[in-house]
Amino acid sequence: MPELPDATRKRLLSQGLSAQDTDVLMTADAGREVGIDGVFGQGGVVAYFDALSEGRDPKIVVNWIVQVLFGQLAARNQTFTENPITVAKLGSLIDMVQSGVITGDSSPDGSHRRISYPRFR
Repeated sequence: MPELPDATRKRLLSQGLSAQDTDVLMTADAGREVGIDGVFGQGGVVAYFDALSEGRDPKIVVNWIVQVLFGQLAARNQTFTENPITVAKLGSLIDMVQSGVITGDSSPDGSHRRISYPRFR
């Protein structure tokens, strides 16, 4: 049985996310497809967040998802289900910025260019 929304909300809040960030993830995740067997389809925003936040600060991860990834998807008029950026690729970019490997244009506000490059995908 999939995790119920109240349990998901409590889990996200316990990771230090704000109520607003939790609401954004939960709202974006509300559109997941549910199969006839009651199992959620793959690729929900919360599942993406969970995978991306493994070994990373959840607050930083949610900022990248909301500010950079959602911003780029909106600019391209794409939904999250059309997201071309894998967890591994976005995780790599976050890690490079956090470790100081990428400097200058490496803030979440400026990294949209890196996400746009086809080789990044």
